Amino acid sequence: MSKLTPAMSQYYQFKKEYSDSIIFFRMGDFYETFDNDAKVVSKELDITLTNRGKSKYGEKMPLAGIPYHSLDNYLPRLIKKGYKVAICEQLEDPKKSKGVVKRGVVRVVTPGTAIDSSMFETPSNNYLMSIVGEKSEFGLSFLDISTGEFLTTQFKDNPPYDRVANEIARMNPSECIMSPTIQDNAELYSRINSFSLLVNTLDEKYFDLSLAEKSLKDHFGVNTLEGMGCSNLVYSISASGATIQYVEATQKRSLSHINSLRIYSESEFMTLDAITLRNLEVVSNVRGGGKDSTILGVLDDTMTPMGSRMLKKWLSKPLIVTSEINQRLDSVENLVQNTLVRYDIRAYLSKVRDIERLTARIVYGNSNARDLVALKRSLENIPHIDILLKELDSDLFLKLREQISNFKEVEYLINLIDKAIVDEPPLSVREGGLINIGYNKELDDIRTMSKSGKEWIASFQKKERERTGIKSLKVGYNKVFGYYIEITKANSSNVPDDYIIKQT
Repeated sequence: MSKLTPAMSQYYQFKKEYSDSIIFFRMGDFYETFDNDAKVVSKELDITLTNRGKSKYGEKMPLAGIPYHSLDNYLPRLIKKGYKVAICEQLEDPKKSKGVVKRGVVRVVTPGTAIDSSMFETPSNNYLMSIVGEKSEFGLSFLDISTGEFLTTQFKDNPPYDRVANEIARMNPSECIMSPTIQDNAELYSRINSFSLLVNTLDEKYFDLSLAEKSLKDHFGVNTLEGMGCSNLVYSISASGATIQYVEATQKRSLSHINSLRIYSESEFMTLDAITLRNLEVVSNVRGGGKDSTILGVLDDTMTPMGSRMLKKWLSKPLIVTSEINQRLDSVENLVQNTLVRYDIRAYLSKVRDIERLTARIVYGNSNARDLVALKRSLENIPHIDILLKELDSDLFLKLREQISNFKEVEYLINLIDKAIVDEPPLSVREGGLINIGYNKELDDIRTMSKSGKEWIASFQKKERERTGIKSLKVGYNKVFGYYIEITKANSSNVPDDYIIKQT
């Protein structure tokens, strides 16, 4: 085996730990990929493949890299093609490090855990599915990390496992994690793999009931799962707990926007199996799987991404309870009879962005200033919509008004973002100019220094002369100390306590 450089030894350690992922290894201003990863990246992203040094086998090392600032352009292309990518960052300043730069994997991006909308089809949900079970009892969970929606169900199924297939067809997840017992069931494993999704088999420990239950309790900050209605659904708990462990292991950051787990069962809605959904072209057409010429495509005249996702769910899971059906029909009738109100509500909704995903990115720590401004502009429409809802009296609209009235932070959030962020911020923090003048005095002072350095230094020198009473005090600069204050020996007794003597 060839002797490796310290950096390459570091790389192979991460590759061993994340063997099923492409490693984006940060080296200076580039994310580098090596060995087989480099061959895949070069082919999929159509970038140059070169050689650098030798691999651990003594052969020429394939290399393909991308500029670090272009990550958002290249990463979605790999995720959309079904790859998992581990982002390995430099955790210290290379100029200050002694020996090899300390690095660490800060997140693993997978098709089912992508939070940036550029990595999946918008405005649809992007679900991560989890499945566990044995014999004829199964638990499934579905998590959309980009919106925080978390669902689970438990049911009985037998070969050819149509109920499992129906749930996959209805929810359309992009990734599935499963227990080894599911993989060992050849017929069920084959049925799951017949769908277009990335399949991962996790260690059995992830699905252990006690560990899964603890993971859910810790995440939601509760002592019992009874309030969620799943305390007796052991396979639902195992599937949901494994999901939380998986996303925590891959994302390595706060996931507080996932704040509830909802139990559902087939008794709540009409069951549309995979064949029915396909042949009736309810949400996707039989030609290319697109939305054109489908029932959803015809009916979807919604004004927001959230509305489009909700309509898709309603069509995939038609109601069967008469009272709930009548509630919806009453609300439709209410809007039809109030044409002007309907038009005005649609006008305000047209200005609302994808609040669910904006909020998720902000909590996740993956947002930018434009996301904050988009959130502000979306929230500004809520008070207007609330006023218009007073003209409607159906049960659903009364409930909606109550929900809006409970959201008392709207005005505070609007004012906070308005004061802090400029109206047209740049895309990247690196460009600067995000924060409004007057929001933070310390930042304003730094800006003044950067734009009028000589004037600031002259002003500072004048203030220090007045403060110390030393009329000969001077502010100077050299390459050794940078900026410094010069005081003659005769005035040494007047030096303030907060001055640090560097040279006499």
